[in-house]
Amino acid sequence: GINSFFNRDGSLRYFHKLSDNLEFSSFSYLSQEGYDVFAQVFDFAGDVVASQNRNYHILNLDYKLSDSKAVFANFGIDNNISKTNIGIHDSDIDRSDLYASINYKSIKQGQNGEFTFQGGLSYLRTRDLFDEQVPEYFFAFNPGQPTVDVDTTIRNEEIEPYAYLKYAKGPIIY
Repeated sequence: GINSFFNRDGSLRYFHKLSDNLEFSSFSYLSQEGYDVFAQVFDFAGDVVASQNRNYHILNLDYKLSDSKAVFANFGIDNNISKTNIGIHDSDIDRSDLYASINYKSIKQGQNGEFTFQGGLSYLRTRDLFDEQVPEYFFAFNPGQPTVDVDTTIRNEEIEPYAYLKYAKGPIIY
């Protein structure tokens, strides 16, 4: 059964038109959640306790070159920390993502439709930290059973150029 559960979150959005051609916006989101339940997992019967804290922030800067062309930049950070306890299994996982991009977009109206070209360069960095004490045997969660300590960091970085062309036939209604 469920002993307790909670969820708290909040967000904030900000938009500012810096000039006729330049706009700035940001969005931030924070959440906390957790639960305590009674569960049976293999040889263990008892409380399972978990919690998670997450926050992410996104910044956008858009510059309008003309009515049909724009350059825009995006930046984002996402952090997530989770903790779980099931018998002798203790898990702390900390995930962090960083994203940035610079982009160009052009729209060309044709007689029978619209062409859209967009291209840019994006960067993504992820980091996962695992600090866990896990049962040596997958089925042995009861106190007194042997455990293995896991302390692992996984990192990844990607730089990716992209481009696409889209054609929409017919009259375009905005």
